[in-house]
Amino acid sequence: MPTKISYQTWSGGSGIGDNVILLGYCVESPIEVLKKVYQKYHIYHYKDLYRPVDYNFPNNCSGLIIKEVTDSAISIPGCTITGSVDQLDLSKAYNENLKRDIEIYKHGIEMADKCHTYSKEEINKKYKAQIEEVKSVILVEN
Repeated sequence: MPTKISYQTWSGGSGIGDNVILLGYCVESPIEVLKKVYQKYHIYHYKDLYRPVDYNFPNNCSGLIIKEVTDSAISIPGCTITGSVDQLDLSKAYNENLKRDIEIYKHGIEMADKCHTYSKEEINKKYKAQIEEVKSVILVEN
């Protein structure tokens, strides 16, 4: 499935109503995109997960939004799709001072797990599967 990559800006407030800038679409899956970007960019959303990489680090609401989209969602006139996230201009989201270690990654995943626990089991399964995807990228590589 293709991936939509956007950037959530932060106005300094609660984050509600902040601008979201579309950066583009690529044919790579969300997990492939995450593998390429998580070390240099804050991740605001990965699929349905809120800040799974650096929850509250720092405590603002900016970062990349990585969403899986259907082929029909991008087959609208004027919409182009690149082969790779590497072909997109992510400069708005780049953070050269971003420093994280394994403990920060573990904390982000732990908080995402706590944040996404619901009473309906089918909803929990969806979020747990997404958390496992994030773990497979971040904890294995570090």
